[in-house]
Amino acid sequence: MAETDSRTLKVAHFTEAPMGGVLAHLEELLAEQLKDPAILQISVFGPDVNERALSHLNHPKLAITSYPYNGRSIGALIKFLMAVRALIGDFRPDVVHVHSTFAGLLVRPVAFLRRRRPAIVYCPHGWAFLRDSKANRLYAWLEAAWSRLCDGIVCVSNSEREVAASAGIPLSKCTVIPNGIAHASLPPAGSSTAHQGPLKILFVGRFDRQKGFDVFLDVMSELGDLAQGLAVGDFVTDGPSNLKIPKNVELLGWRSRSEVGESLATADLILMPSRWEGLPILALEAMRAGLPIFASSAGGLPELVEDGVTGRLLTSLRSLDIANAIRETSAEELRSFASSAYQRFEKNYSGQAMATRTRQLYWELLMIRNVRA
Repeated sequence: MAETDSRTLKVAHFTEAPMGGVLAHLEELLAEQLKDPAILQISVFGPDVNERALSHLNHPKLAITSYPYNGRSIGALIKFLMAVRALIGDFRPDVVHVHSTFAGLLVRPVAFLRRRRPAIVYCPHGWAFLRDSKANRLYAWLEAAWSRLCDGIVCVSNSEREVAASAGIPLSKCTVIPNGIAHASLPPAGSSTAHQGPLKILFVGRFDRQKGFDVFLDVMSELGDLAQGLAVGDFVTDGPSNLKIPKNVELLGWRSRSEVGESLATADLILMPSRWEGLPILALEAMRAGLPIFASSAGGLPELVEDGVTGRLLTSLRSLDIANAIRETSAEELRSFASSAYQRFEKNYSGQAMATRTRQLYWELLMIRNVRA
């Protein structure tokens, strides 16, 4: 394969993660890959809820296959594996691109054992061994062992690459490709702090421990009548448990990305009290909308949020500390954060740059495999 522009690629994407940031990343990447003449055909396999969310990407070179997502039972995972094996055999991709932890554990061995093996690219979208879980040592061991079953690993932030070494994952396989999204078709809304009334604070994502939904609820309780909370999403891996929804919080359920964009445009700030993260697409969407971000320092969030410039980096997840940080931020500061956040997005996080670097990685890995063959 002497000339990278002399061939076209067949790419198969696999994910087992429903909705959320993995889906948003995939949607942005697919939108750019569909415009890329170097990519001939694309196959996507994942949960049925993702298929509905990707339906607007209708294109002759895109085929989407799904399965009913009913959790992670043994039976469901076996069916997932069988479907993956059949799809790779029928589609015969040049590149298998796997997204998120569970898909990474299941798909990589299947693809690796093919007689005509494709190049295998894995993106964890945030390492599982960074969770506050008793299984972290097991996750780290599995990620290190399974790194032998792929040609390259995409890290969506510098921090994700840095911690890979701590788990024994070879850094030679890790390439940092920051998440990116398309530029806005409309000018950023900016902060709506000029209005009278409660501050509108937005939360978007899974109502699970990882995303700190419980922290968001506690912060809203602390703020009381000073703020109105809007929560987009639902429980996925965690149940409602004993969480109490304050009177100043409205649960909106899952919304389309365009509807989330409307919420971003009308909020005063977005609260992201995550306990672990990769490089969340949501933060980029907030920056694109000109919305200040109040976020934890988990994962790649410090690479996006500059404290006192584009928002606030929270040094504590105590609800009182976060509530005080919000109370102490003036409307003028919020407007300044909004403007700086939009400028930072425009300069650094385009979807086209993400897709171009991803395609370059595909070619690099295929060429290395050709040389070794």
